[in-house]
Amino acid sequence: MSALATLPSTRHRWTEVAHRMHDGWRRIAESDAAVVAVLLWAVGEATVQPIVPDLALGLLALGTRRRLPRLLLAALLGMALGGICTLLTAELAPSMATGVLLHLPFIHPRGVAEADAYLALRLAG
Repeated sequence: MSALATLPSTRHRWTEVAHRMHDGWRRIAESDAAVVAVLLWAVGEATVQPIVPDLALGLLALGTRRRLPRLLLAALLGMALGGICTLLTAELAPSMATGVLLHLPFIHPRGVAEADAYLALRLAG
């Protein structure tokens, strides 16, 4: 038997590596920490973070199907909580809400002024 015959094939090694990586990702995706991370990401997206939690959901879905409903519920709950926080902040402390808004990427004072004018016109009519 030659020395080459005893070496594992390249295909076998890559398959092993892929299985180990998937198993590691599955452990992450099925953890409670993943659920909490999606929830917090969704709250952040609904308040100040411009990246939607769908990105995290899509990546975590690659690792697990079993926990996907729980992850989806965490995202929905986080979006609802973040939306409520945003609405309450805008209602109770509008100047603070505007100040936070102006620090977000792609938000400019001119755009905020135009939106305020549009809403004032629509609410008056």
